[in-house]
Amino acid sequence: MEHFMETAVHYVAYTLEIVSIIIVAYSAVTTLIKYLMSKFEFTNKQAKIEFSRALEMALAYMLGAEILKSLIAHSKEQLITLAALVLLRAAIALIIHFETEADAKHCEK
Repeated sequence: MEHFMETAVHYVAYTLEIVSIIIVAYSAVTTLIKYLMSKFEFTNKQAKIEFSRALEMALAYMLGAEILKSLIAHSKEQLITLAALVLLRAAIALIIHFETEADAKHCEK
């Protein structure tokens, strides 16, 4: 049973990581297309906001994957590494969130 749970957690974590990669890739391509269509006129804050929100979502998926991996960590070193990754990704997500909210408020004015 333990082997099954470990295998299941690995597959779910990898699936979450793949989903986050897809989110980043898709949003990067759509944002690039928007900038190409506007001839790289970076005054379009809406495209930046949408991309930032996609990055937030991708980071949330990555955090979920890291939390799942912590369930099957076999050593203290693995747990420390996972904890550092979670803290780093959470900090990045917070920074992106606050920047996005500031940009969104600026666009509303």
